[in-house]
Amino acid sequence: MSVKRYLTLAAAGIASIAATSAIAGGPDVMAAPMDYSGFYLDLDAGWGGSNWNHFAGGVLDPFNPSIGSVTDHGTGGFAWGGDVGYQFNQYFSVEMGAYDLASVRGNNGIILGNAASVGGVKINSWVLYAAGKVAIPVMQNFDFFGKVGVAWRFLNYSGVGVSGAAAIAAG
Repeated sequence: MSVKRYLTLAAAGIASIAATSAIAGGPDVMAAPMDYSGFYLDLDAGWGGSNWNHFAGGVLDPFNPSIGSVTDHGTGGFAWGGDVGYQFNQYFSVEMGAYDLASVRGNNGIILGNAASVGGVKINSWVLYAAGKVAIPVMQNFDFFGKVGVAWRFLNYSGVGVSGAAAIAAG
């Protein structure tokens, strides 16, 4: 082979190596990590279950349906609420929220001496809570999470013979 042919093959080899390098690009540039901190807002709606049909005692004892019955939402109903929170990083958050539970309606009666009185009952209930939240990322945009906190449930009730309010705390 002639020297000219060797030089041509060498030039073609160098050109092909240079073209491959140009196509491959430079070193990989990693994107900056996502910033998970900041405020967030959740809105919720659904079904709130309870069993007022068999409730007899405690703070609502005057509404024991021994002379009456629950007529509306005795086992629950539409509930809605929401919360606002602050996420410190990918794993930890704190939040507080409120939920309005279904109103329960019915009729009841009380016995005062020899006279019985029957009338309507209405119970409104809502919940306030504050919690810490821990999230475990499973895949992109999908986390398992758990909350630990304290809640206050408020009951406003009115009916024959008694009306009032009660607050029940849970932790």
